[in-house]
Amino acid sequence: MDQFKSQFEERPIIRDGLILYKKNDILDIIEHCRNYNIAIFWIDAFYLTETSIQPSIENSINYSSTNKNYHDYDGALKFIAEREEYLFFEIVCE
Repeated sequence: MDQFKSQFEERPIIRDGLILYKKNDILDIIEHCRNYNIAIFWIDAFYLTETSIQPSIENSINYSSTNKNYHDYDGALKFIAEREEYLFFEIVCE
């Protein structure tokens, strides 16, 4: 986990207590999870403005609410790759 922190700690935007990443950063984090066999529980998407944050359920994926595979890295990468560039993402992993 220390390697994860050192690799990604300067990338997020902190807003309203959420740790949010740009699309390219979240793709890197998914690859990191794959390389270290770290389970991904969910990835939530948000729209940000100067003064607000709005969740985007249709651009989020939750592996914990169903019997989906926590290690479906290819699926997670494909899902995020298809999202808009201006979205920000929160990831919850093992």
